[in-house]
Amino acid sequence: MKPVRHICSLLLCALPFALPVLGGPDTLPEKGHTVTRSDIAMDHQGGVTLKLELHYFVAEGTSIPGEEALMETALAFLESYANTTDYFEIVNRNLNRHLREYYPGLERLEVRFELEPRPTVPFVVLSRSVFEADHFDEFYGFILADVETAHPLLQDTNIRVWFQYTPNLDASEIPNVLHVHRDALRWLNLTPDESDTRASLGRELAATIMLRYKNITRVWARIHASQHD
Repeated sequence: MKPVRHICSLLLCALPFALPVLGGPDTLPEKGHTVTRSDIAMDHQGGVTLKLELHYFVAEGTSIPGEEALMETALAFLESYANTTDYFEIVNRNLNRHLREYYPGLERLEVRFELEPRPTVPFVVLSRSVFEADHFDEFYGFILADVETAHPLLQDTNIRVWFQYTPNLDASEIPNVLHVHRDALRWLNLTPDESDTRASLGRELAATIMLRYKNITRVWARIHASQHD
């Protein structure tokens, strides 16, 4: 076992916040409605194509016009978004706020972006914002797609990684998704033990990221076959 890997293994029990939670940010509540639109072209940060998913439910005794009206309002907001330098997590946050102001009957609203690879960021980037019961949460992530490795449990897999970080530290310490993605790729080159399971590999990857970035507060890593993505 290599030293870095050994340290990660020893810290798995010491870092419960790094362990993948059952379902994690990939899981939606059973209650509510979901509307999705794919292949949205947005002229932002040089141009990007994204998938937008909205999950919501309304407060008892209130209503909104419907799923398609909600989606059209979201699309109009993205089309007219003025600040072309905002990170997409900021765009996501602002869209969530805009929809809640436009439709005050929303009791819960979740906005998910899935950004297709582009020249400056050659992998899928994930962004998620959730408002519920006057509480707001944000998640960031990426997908390691079609992993190629000698480990039998990692061959032809996708690894979906989500993380949260403390936003009030110095701006230079904010984890860049490109850097977190790079470190996840480095982890693949550590040649994990073949006796591991996908669940333990996910925990180990999460712990590796936690060790590298002191202001990342939670990490989820989900490993599954490519054809199931």
